[in-house]
Amino acid sequence: KFQFSLSFYMKTPQVHGILGIAHLIFGGNQVVTKYAVLAVHPTIVIAFRLFCASPFLFTAAYFIERRIKLHSRREWLFTFILGLLNLACLETSAAGIKMVTITTGSILMSLSPLWALIFALVIKSEPPTVMKICGIIIAVIGAGIVCAGEHFLALIFNDPLSNSPRIDNDRKDTPAGMILCFVSTLFYAGYITIFKPTLKTIPPICCNAYVTLFGGLVAIPVSLFYYDTLHIKELTPLVWGSIWYTILVTTLIGYTLVTVAAKNTTATIVAVYSSLLPIIATIFAFILLHEQIVIVQVVGMLCTIGGVGLVIRSWYLEDIDRARQG
Repeated sequence: KFQFSLSFYMKTPQVHGILGIAHLIFGGNQVVTKYAVLAVHPTIVIAFRLFCASPFLFTAAYFIERRIKLHSRREWLFTFILGLLNLACLETSAAGIKMVTITTGSILMSLSPLWALIFALVIKSEPPTVMKICGIIIAVIGAGIVCAGEHFLALIFNDPLSNSPRIDNDRKDTPAGMILCFVSTLFYAGYITIFKPTLKTIPPICCNAYVTLFGGLVAIPVSLFYYDTLHIKELTPLVWGSIWYTILVTTLIGYTLVTVAAKNTTATIVAVYSSLLPIIATIFAFILLHEQIVIVQVVGMLCTIGGVGLVIRSWYLEDIDRARQG
């Protein structure tokens, strides 16, 4: 049985292994999602993903947890709300990734733990500290540097953009894409704020199954408006492979691993791995998509990860204090 104490961090390597595998999957997911949404409308990709993943998740819930029923109106309500938040997060994320580089998108999406913290501060479920506030400020500055991109460099060096220090000549970020990536972090922050309390009464795989089902039931009717943009015969094996990766690997395996780990650890540990996503996704994008990196993105990434790291450090110290107090 997992214990929320200091010993937990030292004696549960299986949780770290689960989270490590899950976030490698998520890092690859941003790359394959971009393959998919460049060929198929994001809403259709998300609807197909959620609809096809639901039966697999319910099957896993039945054989592993022996439960596929919700027992109260509260459980129905919370899983439905989570389904809508998850759908909104996936829609805005997929649409945003289509219009920005993987590096920029992953850095902006790494801000989710900060917005979750801000939500917690607003509803007074978590006390503010100097370290948390400083972390938020640094991370937001880092995200701003990433969004400003080459314009930031041009301002500093007083040079035309073409002469700014860079690693490549292929930057394809758009304001709309960055806004969508940013909005997706807000939806995800709301999602994880509600998700943890819900797991107190619903097993993780069963919860994930209903969240996916409800999101799919809403997404499918909406996707019909974009059906005329779908040309199935023109889809390549690479696109089909990308779509099925999001279904079988990301949704079924990745999210299930995270939900199981989230039930047996603290938000601090999950946040540590989430903060590493920009690095993982950037490496995958560089290798698989040949996306090039602007130097200022590296600076922004370090600021963002550093800011998130301060917040995580603050949570970690609070966990230690709670463990010592019994």
